Formats: sequence, C-alpha cells, structure tokens
Amino acid sequence: MVHRKRKVRDHATTAVFSQGGGAAANASCPRVRGAVQVSAAGLGIMKGCVLVVASEEGFRAGLTARLRQDGYRVVDAADQVEAMGLLDAQPVDAVVWHCVANDGWGWILLDHVRGLPQPPPVILLVPKGQVEHGIEGMRRGAFDDLLIPFAWESLKEKVAAALRAARTAAKKKKTGRPSGEEAAAAEASAEAASPEEGRRSPESSRSKAVKKGRSKAKEGESEA
Repeated sequence: MVHRKRKVRDHATTAVFSQGGGAAANASCPRVRGAVQVSAAGLGIMKGCVLVVASEEGFRAGLTARLRQDGYRVVDAADQVEAMGLLDAQPVDAVVWHCVANDGWGWILLDHVRGLPQPPPVILLVPKGQVEHGIEGMRRGAFDDLLIPFAWESLKEKVAAALRAARTAAKKKKTGRPSGEEAAAAEASAEAASPEEGRRSPESSRSKAVKKGRSKAKEGESEA
C-alpha cells in the first residue's frame, strides 16, 4: 500500500493587520492541518510585558492575542487615560498604541510615559492618511511608528527592538555605565577629536617654553 504525502500549507503567516472587524481574524494562529500548533506562550517562554492601547475592540483583541501567541505577557487599554492608570499600577516593557488623531486626549499618554522612572518605548500604529500625526508622535518621543495596514512581521520586529532598547536603558541606569555601543561611539568621538588636540599641543608647548625663558631672564636680572 502506497501512502501519499499530503502537502501542508500555512495561509496565515503573511496575514496583514488592518483596522475593523477583520483584525481579530488576522491575528489568529497559523493553522496547519495534521500538525499541532504550539505557541511560545504555550512553552512557558515569556519575552516581556507589552501594553496594547486601542479604542477599537476587535483590533485591540487581535493585537493582544497575537502578541500572547508570540510569548509576550500583554495588558490592554481602550484609551490613553486607562493606559496611564495601568502604567502607574505595574511596569511594562513596551507600549503598542493605536494612535488616532483627534481622539480628544491629544498626547497625554506620551507625556505621561516620559515622566515615568523607567519610560517604556512606545510604538505608534498610525492609520493610513494620518502620517503627519505619526511624525508628530515621533517628535514627541515615541520609539517608532508603523503605518496601518501592516504585515505582522513588521510589528514583531519593532516590538523586539523596543524591548532590547528598554533592557539596555535599564542596565545603563542600574550600573551607571554606558552600553557597549555608547562606549564605542564615545571612543570614536575622542579619536576624531585627537588631531585637533594634536594641532593645539605644539602651540601650548611653545607658550610654556616662552614663559619658562622669561622666568629665567628675570632670575638673571635679579642676580645681576
């Protein structure tokens, strides 16, 4: 008896996240027939805590579900005020905010985050047609932004980068020492400045020699 191998295709890995009722569906786990789907969360691997802020319930639920499947602990809020309360109640490692213009609250969430002892990086999810709003958010201190609709992999990479930045900042604050990248940048800056210092040093040496000569001349006059 010949057993034919059945081809398995994953139709969900390239899903695009968008606003509206389809968001929760797009956030579902990739489904593979005949195989067992195991998420990072199911294996007990937790990468950090992410706060999801979005007024649209379906969009928020989709983001939350997908982040949990990727191994993050997730808390969620429907608006900026609720998010601020959660940030005061517990530390989070990153914030993913569906940032909509004219929501009635302005930028109070970003202002609040900046005032925290250890501010988490904020990723803005910007609706199509509101690019200028996203630019303003970046100017006000957001870590990164992403235009809706977007591929899940794009957000996944930005969240991972935000958590790396948060850990680096926390380590720097704890040790009081710059990170490896910052130390290298400081060293490169010092090397770049050294030629200028080299040009100054001969002049400085000549000045010292002149002063020393004048001092000896005065000593000779006094002896005479």
